[in-house]
Amino acid sequence: MTAIPGQARAGALGLWLLVGLILIRFFPLPVLPGIGLAPENFLFLAALLLYGGRLSRLAFSSGRLSAVVLLLLLFSLLDIAHDFLRGGLIGNPGRHLRAAVYILLLADVCSYPATRRQIVKLLVLVGAVQVLFGSLVFFIGEPFASIRDWMLHSSDTGELIIGRGSQIASLYGAPHIFSYLLASFPFLAVGLYLREKKLIWLVALVVLVLGLFLNAERSSAAVFFVGVLYLVMKTPHRARNITLLAVLALAFLGLQQLIGSRAPSADPAAASQMAYSHGTLTDRFGGTSVDEIVNRVMYQVHGITSVLKHPLIGPTQREYAREVLGEGAVFSGALAAEVLAPHNHYINAGVRAGVPGWLVLVACLWSLWKAQRALKAAVLRTHADLRIPYLCFSVGVLAVMGNAVFHNAGIFTPELATSTMVGLLLALWRQVQREPVVWRTAPAPDADEESGDGPDGVAPRA
Repeated sequence: MTAIPGQARAGALGLWLLVGLILIRFFPLPVLPGIGLAPENFLFLAALLLYGGRLSRLAFSSGRLSAVVLLLLLFSLLDIAHDFLRGGLIGNPGRHLRAAVYILLLADVCSYPATRRQIVKLLVLVGAVQVLFGSLVFFIGEPFASIRDWMLHSSDTGELIIGRGSQIASLYGAPHIFSYLLASFPFLAVGLYLREKKLIWLVALVVLVLGLFLNAERSSAAVFFVGVLYLVMKTPHRARNITLLAVLALAFLGLQQLIGSRAPSADPAAASQMAYSHGTLTDRFGGTSVDEIVNRVMYQVHGITSVLKHPLIGPTQREYAREVLGEGAVFSGALAAEVLAPHNHYINAGVRAGVPGWLVLVACLWSLWKAQRALKAAVLRTHADLRIPYLCFSVGVLAVMGNAVFHNAGIFTPELATSTMVGLLLALWRQVQREPVVWRTAPAPDADEESGDGPDGVAPRA
């Protein structure tokens, strides 16, 4: 009896734990009164208790996957040491542990093709729902803005207000955090559409492009369209891909015409309380000035110089702000807030943990790159059937990594969409590392079809 390609599934326990984590992380609930913990903490605790043995084996004996996860946790320790030694408020160390558990669970469960397809479909639907809810806040405002604030507990966390007409945000974070999902999740929808040729995934793709337009983060839009062009050139069925690109272009132009001129504007009193600009992507691109670009570049340059002046554990926020504003500037909390960080995740790793933080970041990115190269070699030689998911996941990872060049969030903050794309890429890597090459001696019948393996990664014998 032989395994049916593409039908291998992960165990039900791991699958349902992962589904629960995805839902509660993308749709968070506020801290429970009297307990002081958010519900997601209990689900992570259940994952550690019920699935901890398998996760620990993955964390310490899975090559590149182990390296990425352990380096993430090492950076967490450096970050805590920075806050402790600098006398600042120590951040939540549990967020890096939760990200590590999430990546491990994704890499394990999604290394089985049939289960991976289920999870990718769930992620695309989650992204579409986030955009639709954000659109309700954008066009209508209340009561949807208050629902979002309740879910994020904005009054306690101090999160800046999102309202009618402002850049749309997700139910789990601010607009610049949402931009990571919008830069990468469309490629998951592209992969599903190329594989299944179903209209629903094309509709989901258009919805995500709507989100990109209303989110109005310029960097995410730029890396997304670069990724689309790359994907069009690299995937098979180029004529179909050009059609897909045309649909995206028409959707973007249509959104500009239908929404751009009708975008609501808040009243002056409400707008003064909002942290994010009004208008769409077209408005923000049109409003980009040379001075703004120069300021962003200088924030990054000053970030590098401040780390070099404090190489062991990195500068404090005040030291970084003085680097930006100059030694003679009158320092205030408001000025410090304006130059909170260098607007570059890779430089910010040094600001948070000094040169050791940079070294850990380089090692983590190197491990990811080596995993991607090993996966590419497997696709070219023995796993041609994984070409589409490999390309879509790789471009998705590059999109979030590219977006991090212009924002402080990223793999080490850790940012949710980045952790998701990294987990999916490492799941593919784990699949090709586990499967016997003998399974791939015959060419795949369909380049868009995926293949699977048995629950233990060994081909069942007759």
